[in-house]
Formats: sequence, structure tokens, C-alpha cells
Amino acid sequence: RGYVWTLPAADLAALRRAYAAAVQVLEPTPCIQDRVDEICRGWDGSVHAVGVHKRLGTPEVAACQLSQRAPSCEEFIARARKLLAASSANQRKVIYLATDDANAVIAFKQAFPPGGPVELCCRHGVKRTEGGVRADGVDNEVHRSPCEVSEAEDALIDALCLTRCRDLVCIDSNLSIFAALTNPGLQLHALNNTLPEGWEQAAEAPSDTVYMTYKVAYSPMVFVRSAPTAASELLGARKVGEEVATTGRGYDGWVEVEGGGWMLVDGEKQVQS
Repeated sequence: RGYVWTLPAADLAALRRAYAAAVQVLEPTPCIQDRVDEICRGWDGSVHAVGVHKRLGTPEVAACQLSQRAPSCEEFIARARKLLAASSANQRKVIYLATDDANAVIAFKQAFPPGGPVELCCRHGVKRTEGGVRADGVDNEVHRSPCEVSEAEDALIDALCLTRCRDLVCIDSNLSIFAALTNPGLQLHALNNTLPEGWEQAAEAPSDTVYMTYKVAYSPMVFVRSAPTAASELLGARKVGEEVATTGRGYDGWVEVEGGGWMLVDGEKQVQS
């Protein structure tokens, strides 16, 4: 599924046009259409509406991405700001936030408060969670609980509202793909890089202590990768007992190795690397 966002531009455009033509035979029920029309009322050509679909930060969501990570709220906010900054000064600016992440709602409300230059539209009464992992070891997903018809309606309303926007900031999800295929004119901005913008600068001044030498304690070995992410190229491995010199750079639990490559400091995360 995630390869949709990496298709050649011409192929993706053709796929979107074909899908949009095919689904013209499908129409939302009047009650759903009325709710979408009410939310999007006034979003004419003079409005720059940016749709944001932010998924929960859970291990499963990250594992479903080709990048093997779930971008932070800050990344979504920064991309939305960048898109709206290109608008004319007197143009009405709207962000439509479709999310099952309760923390994202808080972050976006703080970033775009009422009365500011950007109007934040986020529906109330939608079922959301804080993400992470529950006490029983299962991802804290909205869909892990019994789903009601109203929750399916919420997802459809969000998806249809996203199709009314000019831009879509998203990661890989069924809802984002639906919006992208339904409206071929929607400008797509998938956050599918394996590492966030600015990570190299952050690695120069890591928040955690990076020691100059480590001894591999995890058995039988720890992988060495080309970048500090499990989605990067596998370069080799260091066996248990080996001493490893580092450059002093570190990022998100990884340290850079002298001679090239990155290793996880926490061996318990080895299965993810």
C-alpha cells in the first residue's frame, strides 16, 4: 500500500484520474453529504485549505510505513505552516485536521489558536486515543475497541472533507489514499522520508550522552545501518564482546560508528533494526 506515494508522478496521476472517474457512480448518503457541506461551507477558490491526516503514534502505525516511523505532530504542523506561508496575505487560511490522535488535537490547537491568521477546523465528538501501547501490550488504537457505525461515519466524513482541500499532508493510510484517489487535483505532501528534516543538525548535538566507545552486550550481534533508522541500508554487524568507537554523533537512540554506519544503543530494540 505504501508504494502509492512513491509511484512516478505520471503513473500516480493516471491512477488518480482513473479511480476518480470510476467512483463517480458512488455517492454519500444525503445525511453524510449534508454534514460535509456544512463543515466545508465557504471553502471556495479564495480559501487555501490544507488537509492534515495525522495517525496515532503506535508501533503498528510506524511498522505499516515504508519509512518505518510515525512522524511527530511538529512535523505535520511545520509542513502545514510551510504550505500556508505560500498563500497571499489577504487569503483566508484553513487547516482541516482529521486524526484519531488526541495529542495531535492539543498540539494543533496550541499551534493555531482561535483568532490567529489560520483557522483550525477539527471535529468534536470523534473517538480518539493517546496512542502508545496499552498495559496488556496491545497498541492503543481506536480500532482495537468495538467499532460503532458512528465511528465509520466519522472516518468517511473526515475523508470527504480532506478531498475538499487544496493540499493534503499525510502518511500512508487507507483514508489518505481514498482522499488522494477521489480528488485527482489534491496536492499531496506525504511525510514518508525515513528521517525528519533537520535530523543531521540534531545529531551534532544529541540530547542523550554519546560515549566515545561502546562494548556490544547484545547477543549475538548488533546491526550497523547506513542511517539512524531501521528503514536504512544494512551495512553489517558487530558481534557481542566487540568494542566500537563512535564519532560522538547520536540521534534517537542511535550512535554513529567510526568508519561509517549507525548502531542502536539499546539492544532490546534490535528486532526493529
